[in-house]
Amino acid sequence: MASTDLRRRLRQARRDLDPRQRLAFEQRLAERLARHPLFRNARTLAAYLPVDGEVDPAPLVQRAWSLGKAVYLPVLVPFTENRLWFTRYEPDTVLVYNRFGIPEPEKAHRQRIAATALDLVLAPLVG
Repeated sequence: MASTDLRRRLRQARRDLDPRQRLAFEQRLAERLARHPLFRNARTLAAYLPVDGEVDPAPLVQRAWSLGKAVYLPVLVPFTENRLWFTRYEPDTVLVYNRFGIPEPEKAHRQRIAATALDLVLAPLVG
């Protein structure tokens, strides 16, 4: 099977998950990750906002905020391809949609950090 076909099938399977099943999975994942030393020791972490049925890291982000950790989101660098900035994400951050329809912090709220300064990066997976 070609990789594009596999990605398409995995994305569809992800979208087809029962919402209750997805929520239970997200909560279990947050509980497990919150106990991991990488999370416990992180002062800064990058997360993402889910699209297209991706696992929602919101429970873990909420936990990070409650522990005083700084959370950042990836933002597409304007006028370039394949380049990201990481900008501060807080509960009151205003979000806008980028050119791919992915929510990201509005320019007025951007406090950038170098990727090398992040202690932990959460990334969505296809399958």
